[in-house]
Amino acid sequence: MNRLLLVDGSNLFSLGQKIEIIISLLDSDFFQLITNTVSVLHYHRKNTIICTPHYIKEKFNIMPSQYADFKFLTVDTADNIKGAEKVGLKTAALPLAHNVTIISVALYLIVLLFYLYVLLFS
Repeated sequence: MNRLLLVDGSNLFSLGQKIEIIISLLDSDFFQLITNTVSVLHYHRKNTIICTPHYIKEKFNIMPSQYADFKFLTVDTADNIKGAEKVGLKTAALPLAHNVTIISVALYLIVLLFYLYVLLFS
């Protein structure tokens, strides 16, 4: 398999099916794009690592596609994300490990509120 090192992911998906892509970044913003053919070279001086789906699962106990929800729940001062109060890395990973997404929680709450409204005002 050929490899391509990208610093600009402009053609990421059109190339992703044909060759292995490694995106080089200083932070974790692109972890959600990691697949079997797309990896992220996460630079941390002596601890630089190529992040794969296996790495994300081992480190955070989530799939790469869940990383945006994970970051939404946790604090990320670099991206000015305040996160949910008193929710750390382990707590944020718990619902995501069971395939619960932020959107599914929001939809559940909307349905629950609608149901309560119908019960109270019908």
